[in-house]
Parts: sequence; C-alpha cells; structure tokens
Amino acid sequence: MFAARIANPKSTSSHGSSVALHRPRQAAIKPHPPLSQKVGRQAQNGSNTQTQTACACGGGCSKCQAGARSPASGGYDTGGGSVVTNSAPEAPTFQAEGVKTETQGPAPAPGVFPPSPPPPTPAPSASEDHCRTTGSFSSIPSGVLAATMTGSKLGTTFDMIADFDAAAPCNCSRGEYRQSVRGSFTANGSPVTHHIGPGLTLHPTRFQLDGNATTANYFGRRNYRTTYSHFEPDQAGGCQFQGQDIPGISAASGTALTVDLDFQGVLIDKGDSNRQLASASWSVRGSDTVP
Repeated sequence: MFAARIANPKSTSSHGSSVALHRPRQAAIKPHPPLSQKVGRQAQNGSNTQTQTACACGGGCSKCQAGARSPASGGYDTGGGSVVTNSAPEAPTFQAEGVKTETQGPAPAPGVFPPSPPPPTPAPSASEDHCRTTGSFSSIPSGVLAATMTGSKLGTTFDMIADFDAAAPCNCSRGEYRQSVRGSFTANGSPVTHHIGPGLTLHPTRFQLDGNATTANYFGRRNYRTTYSHFEPDQAGGCQFQGQDIPGISAASGTALTVDLDFQGVLIDKGDSNRQLASASWSVRGSDTVP
C-alpha cells in the first residue's frame, strides 16, 4: 500500500551566502492576533478516530509541520485541513481533488462469479505430420490354409489386399506392405532348400522377408510393379495394394511332399519410421504324394 503526503513548498535560496535587502521605511504595523483556532472535528472510521486542526497559516507554521502526519490514525494532513484515512485495505479512499485509490477491484454481486478466461489455443507444431498415413486389410488370410495337390504341385493360392489413406493433398505413397515367412518343405521326408531372396533361404523357425529370389523383388514395394504385387490406380501414390502369393512345392510322380509354412503380413507407413498400421498372420500346411 502506498501513502501520499502533500506539503506546501518552502522558499529556498539558490546561494549559500545571505543577502541584505533594503526597502523603504514603512509605518509600524499593528501585530495581528493569533490566526490558529481549534476545530472540534472528529473523523470516525471503524475503530480509527482522529481530532484534526485547521490552521490559516497554510501549513507552514511549526504547529502544522509537527502534526502533518498522524501515525496513530493512518491518515495525513494536507496542510489545508483535509485528512484522509483508511479503515480497511479493500475500502476505496477518496482523497482531495476527487482522487480515488483502491487496493483491489470492486467485488462481484453476491453469488455471481466472473467468467473464467478461455483456454489458450495451442500453437501448431512445426513438426506436425500432415501426411500421416493409415491403412487396413480388406482381404488377407487367417488361420490355417490347406495345401492341396494340383497336378504335380502341392500348395495353395491367397490374396493380400489393403487400403491406405492420407489427408489431402497428400497421396498414399508412404503406405507399403511387407510379408515374412518361416517353415519348411520336404520331399520323401528330406528338407528341401528354398530361396526367398538373394543369399537368403527359408528358415524353419525365424521369420524373414518374403520375396522372389530370381528377381530380388519383395512384396508391397513402390519401386517395382509385378503381376503379383502392385498398387492401384497408380504405382507411385495409389491407395490400394493388390498382392497374390502361390506357395508350394512340385516334384516327379510318386514323390511324397509336405508343406509347413507360417506367414506374417504387415502394413507400414514408411514416412514415419515404418510405423505399423495393421498386421495379420496365417499358416499353410499339407502333405500329399504326386500322382
């Protein structure tokens, strides 16, 4: 809280030495009677009561200077007989010349509370991903598919179809498909080596990326298009993946064959650290003898 004190200015000299002034002689002036008078004014405010003195000297006499501040009452004397007091910190105080001071704003009506300010609107993130891609399978195997004999081949055929989406004006170029496989083929009880990519052979227990060993192509990539792996309506940004796989083993007549394979299919957003969008798993199993 701030306190203000108003006092009449005193005349001062700008030089340190005294200067004698000569003026014409004048007739003797009859002494004026004392001008101070006591005024029985009391200011009652709460528990603070103060007796004030109005003086016609304008606040310059020793009596007014001594009583210019009344610590007991918390008020002050302006020298012209106007005393301002505060009885409570929250009460508005009207000072001389219509000045108003307050230590807090006006209170709301009983039972009425000021509305809360609206929450701040978060600034858009500079790293916000506007082309974030989603995806789901519309056709994918599940469970165990039976490997059956067709001619001299023991195997099956299945489709992998997925739909991707991204907010306009983005296309679906970030959506891709990955397929992994593990398992074994046998002929007359002996394991048969099967190549799934350059330098990679089918492992009985470890999943590895499934593809074409001859062309080094893998399912679901954007950088190549084949009859068994492509995107529509265009390869670069099309939002539908269409794939087909025909796992199996062929041999001469009278050969006993077995197929025991596990597959995993995954949709990814390659623009977001290969974030996984959807996944599926299935198996292909069967045995028969080539007729």
